[in-house]
Amino acid sequence: MPSEREPTGHFAIRLLDEASSDSDSEVSYDYKRVQMATVLQQYAWDMSGDSSDEESCFSDSKIHQRVASLEQDMANIQQEEMEALRSSQSRVDSLQTFLTKDSMTKSRSEQVLQAIRQQHQAAYLRDQAAVQAVEQEMEMKMKAKRAEEEKKKQKEEAERQRQEEEQKRRQAAEEERLQELKKQEERRVQEQKELEEKEKEAYRLVQISEPDATAYRQRQAAVLQEYNTSLKAFCEDASMKDARRGIKKFVTLSVQQISATQEQVNKKSNSLLHFLSEQHDLQRKFSLVTLASKMLSQCEVQITRLHSFAFPLGEVSVSIGRQYPEFLNILVGMLHNECPLSIPLVFRPGHKGSKDVKYFRAMRFRVETTEASSVSVENEEEYVGRLQGYIRLYAAILQNDSPAKDFGMSEAWSYVALLLNGIPSSRYSASALDAFLSIAGFKMYTRFRRQFEKLLAYVTAYFLQDLKDTNDPDANAVAARLESYIQSKVFLQPPEGRSMPVRDESSYSRA
Repeated sequence: MPSEREPTGHFAIRLLDEASSDSDSEVSYDYKRVQMATVLQQYAWDMSGDSSDEESCFSDSKIHQRVASLEQDMANIQQEEMEALRSSQSRVDSLQTFLTKDSMTKSRSEQVLQAIRQQHQAAYLRDQAAVQAVEQEMEMKMKAKRAEEEKKKQKEEAERQRQEEEQKRRQAAEEERLQELKKQEERRVQEQKELEEKEKEAYRLVQISEPDATAYRQRQAAVLQEYNTSLKAFCEDASMKDARRGIKKFVTLSVQQISATQEQVNKKSNSLLHFLSEQHDLQRKFSLVTLASKMLSQCEVQITRLHSFAFPLGEVSVSIGRQYPEFLNILVGMLHNECPLSIPLVFRPGHKGSKDVKYFRAMRFRVETTEASSVSVENEEEYVGRLQGYIRLYAAILQNDSPAKDFGMSEAWSYVALLLNGIPSSRYSASALDAFLSIAGFKMYTRFRRQFEKLLAYVTAYFLQDLKDTNDPDANAVAARLESYIQSKVFLQPPEGRSMPVRDESSYSRA
């Protein structure tokens, strides 16, 4: 409403201005439009009655213009309101259409969902039915399989029982067969024993030796056995391998350098004695055993080719034996093992004179077994040559002018006596006697004189006669040599090689 100071016409114009300026607000504009119509109506009343001069200053034309403008604006507003209403109606229609469509879509979705649920339900029922069918089928198959396995087990059990019964029958049959074989083997062994007993009666390998010779042999054998036993651990000790190699090298070289001169014999004897003095306990024992073995090996290498070489070897052996008495026991013990006739000891074959491998091995023939399992035996000429080599070394040790204890002329006389009285005449015993007398006969004669001549007379009268009675053609040569030795009195002269020169004059002349 206009204030008391503001004229009605001014207030109406201000309202028109405000209405035109607030046209963006539909609520305030409608309100002001109604308010303006009321003011204009009041203003018209005021104009028809008493009005002041101040209000009359507004011309009617201006009012009409403003009213016309206002009405135009109202028409525009109404137009806009209609368009807005139509737009709103269109949106409402669209919304209704959308809602209608959405409702239809929702209905159709529910229908589709219902159909899907029904399909799923049907599929589930089909699957359940299929699963049940498969389970039933599997159950049937399992039952059939169990029935088949049970049937198979029963069949296997029946087969196993059958096999066990068959195995038992076979075992029983095998036991019966083994028992029968055992009985047959026992019968065969018994028959073999009986046959062997019969064979032993017909062919018995008899050791022929005097008791004194056996006791003499056992003495050297005991010393050799004691040394071999004590050296077993030393020979197996890997840490002493270099020491053993050094000993073997020195001893082998020293033995090989022995020659038939007094100078060389003394040199090698002193060298070996000095070497032995530097050894201790087991090393010294090993050195003595090695030296004895190397000395013995010269019987085959040197003495069988050059009979006089027995003297320098015997001289060195006696020199060592005087300082180390056990050395000669070891050497002679090895000699007895390689040559039983050095004891003397021989073995007699069967009554038919047959000789087998056992006999040859006992007499120390070289026996070899070939790849074809056949046996090769050393021929008698080679055997006799080796035998005489061993006997010559033994004789050279006993005939030494400065003998070692228990290895002198007494042992030489005992050996010849045992050889003549203890064993029968044969090519082997005659060969041993020939070799021994060729080396020790001169020394035995100078020592025993008349007794030695009687001994040789016994050889001629009995030993050689028994040898001829054997009718062994291979013994004729050795028998002739013995007869020539006795008849020619070869024993009166020292044998070749016994008196060794002081030195090798040829080496000095060459120098």
